[in-house]
Amino acid sequence: MFRIVKKPRGWIVERQVFKYNFLGLHFWKVWRPFVKTSGMDCAWHHADQDYALMNLYHEINKQLITIK
Repeated sequence: MFRIVKKPRGWIVERQVFKYNFLGLHFWKVWRPFVKTSGMDCAWHHADQDYALMNLYHEINKQLITIK
C-alpha cells in the first residue's frame, strides 16, 4: 500500500511495511519512504503532489521491469 503525504519540506511517497517481533507472533504496520534520494536512505521531498505521483509510477515500473 502506498500513500503520498504532505510534510513541511514537501510531498513524500511512502509504502506500508510489516514488522514482526522475534517469534513472529505479533506484527505491526509502519510507513517507510518509497522514493528515496539516490544513495541515501532518506525520503525525496517533491515540490508538487503531481511530481510525487509521477515518481511513484516510475519506481513501480522500474521494479516491475526487474521482475520480468
